[in-house]
Amino acid sequence: MRYLLGLLAISAIIGGIARREQDPADAAKRAKEIDAMIAYNKAVDSAKEMILSILKDPDSAKFGNVFLGRQGTMCGTVNSKNGFGGYTGAQVFTIDTKYVRIGDGAVAKWNKNCATK
Repeated sequence: MRYLLGLLAISAIIGGIARREQDPADAAKRAKEIDAMIAYNKAVDSAKEMILSILKDPDSAKFGNVFLGRQGTMCGTVNSKNGFGGYTGAQVFTIDTKYVRIGDGAVAKWNKNCATK
């Protein structure tokens, strides 16, 4: 009996998913969400590549949270080795349409566009 009830429950769930898949409005909305997620992930990957290109030891980079801040600024943290071979500690970075900033040079822009209030 439990087997039969379990089978009926699974059938109901699958039927609900199948009905939802057939709704064109849901499918279009889901497609837009997926496209936005793909674009966001590409932007994050591009930001990481830009930061890696200016580090002394890009292979040592450990990224913290990378996100889109206000006014289209990509924000994040990175910890990498310096010229002496030691880790610098997490440094903030910002990337906007004109500049890639990291460390002390990024703090003012970080406070303006990335920090939450």
